Amino acid sequence: VTHSIAEAVFLADRVLALSPRPGRLIGEVTVDLPRPRRLEQTGTEHFGRLTTAVRSHIGQLSHSD
Repeated sequence: VTHSIAEAVFLADRVLALSPRPGRLIGEVTVDLPRPRRLEQTGTEHFGRLTTAVRSHIGQLSHSD
């Protein structure tokens, strides 16, 4: 569990985005970065697309009020 999107993408194979209380699943992003992961990967376009995908799920919260 983390609030850092970059950390989640770097460490996980799958990132689940949850809503505020009560926590509901609002999105899932499969992380297909090769292992072992290296810090250099955080500067790639693909890493950026993955973090943007996670952010888009979280951004949907403000549009569903």
